[in-house]
Amino acid sequence: MNRFLTDNLKSIYDSMYSSLKSEGKDNNEIYDAITDYCTDDPDRWDLSDDEHGDIWEAYQNNLSRYLKL
Repeated sequence: MNRFLTDNLKSIYDSMYSSLKSEGKDNNEIYDAITDYCTDDPDRWDLSDDEHGDIWEAYQNNLSRYLKL
């Protein structure tokens, strides 16, 4: 399984997307809110070994592709 797009992350992305979209947020605001939320907890996005930013970038790219933004 792709560690950058687990079932747990898909659930978080779907839930937050639906909730924020219903609040009238645009795609950029939704993307930023999900990124902030997931970055705050290593159980969501594990950035502990991210020395060069490539792991963070992989999570962001997978989020963007998943949400089709």
